[in-house]
Amino acid sequence: MSIRVTFCCLLLGLLVGCASQDAVQASRQHLQRGNVLLAYRTIEDARDALEASGVAIDPDSELEKCYQDTRILFLLSQARQAMYANDEDEAIRLLGVVQSDRPENRRAKELMVRARKKKAVRLASEGDVHLAGGDLFQALSSYELALKEDADCKAAHDGMDKVNAAITKLTGEAQRQFLDAMRKLPEFRYNESSYHAGVALL
Repeated sequence: MSIRVTFCCLLLGLLVGCASQDAVQASRQHLQRGNVLLAYRTIEDARDALEASGVAIDPDSELEKCYQDTRILFLLSQARQAMYANDEDEAIRLLGVVQSDRPENRRAKELMVRARKKKAVRLASEGDVHLAGGDLFQALSSYELALKEDADCKAAHDGMDKVNAAITKLTGEAQRQFLDAMRKLPEFRYNESSYHAGVALL
């Protein structure tokens, strides 16, 4: 009985090894053809099948290394697609996953900068809409959020200047109410001293 069990275990190990190697080769071929999605699905399905069969996956195995590397490429690809679809929040989320696993990934860093800059421009545009509608509070909110994503966002800085100019046209009481409201928002980078420097309370 023990010999039979040992033989079955060896046979199973051989079959698993062959299946894993086939999956790795197939995944790499898909990558060579530029099909990241199919490459990832192929290696992911093989890995899932092994786990479902109760086989422990060696973290140093070629299958696992291929899976982890392909997963990163897949996440980067998905992040790029999210950016093209103007879904910067999803892109930033996906890139955050990549950076948590591969902090030194240069491509992830580059895409994160691009995604955050793009989000900042979008937020600044929203601020312009609020400003045009006379909603200084929401305009400032959008500009502040934009600057959190990209401290050098010119559109946001220009928008802040326009809000500052608009405040000067308010009555003294309206200015005070506006500043009091802003003091209640600690999440903003709001710098009251800069407003006092450029806005003379009436």
